[in-house]
Amino acid sequence: MNMLTTNLLPQEDKKTIELVKAAKLTRAAAVFICGFLVANAVLVLPTLLPLLFERKELKRELATGQEAQQKFQVSARSKELKALAATLREIRVYASQPHYPSKILDTLANHGNAAISLETITVTQTGDVLLNGKADTRKALLEFESTLRNSPYLNDITSPLSNIIRESNISFSIQGNLKPGLMGEK
Repeated sequence: MNMLTTNLLPQEDKKTIELVKAAKLTRAAAVFICGFLVANAVLVLPTLLPLLFERKELKRELATGQEAQQKFQVSARSKELKALAATLREIRVYASQPHYPSKILDTLANHGNAAISLETITVTQTGDVLLNGKADTRKALLEFESTLRNSPYLNDITSPLSNIIRESNISFSIQGNLKPGLMGEK
């Protein structure tokens, strides 16, 4: 069933209805726009305002930093600091690497004989080596001397007779020389 409706109102009343519809549409648009503005004010402004102030402060800090950089010659100082840091790195690398006596000292210090305790190890620039320490027994001291004689680092091991007079609790002193060529190795 199709019905046909016909508006029988006079022409002036028809315009009034159109004006009322247009007013409702305008009112709905105004409410939507006001709601949109309120939502932006509630959601966007609290985050936007601090960002605007922060941007202003950052510009001021940048200007102050550039002024200070020019005044205190920061770029020249930073180049100097980078050069010093590079020098320190080189020194650390050099200091962390073992030098030629350390292999010998490591071998002497880690001799593996529990009955021997070394108190001092002295290596002179001429290659003389002096070991002072304590031995629990004469046998342990003689074994230690034998180990030193067979080591790849020392020659001419001399031990005073006073080292072997006592049977136990011996304070000893042993002298020797580094084998030729060891003082120049790296």
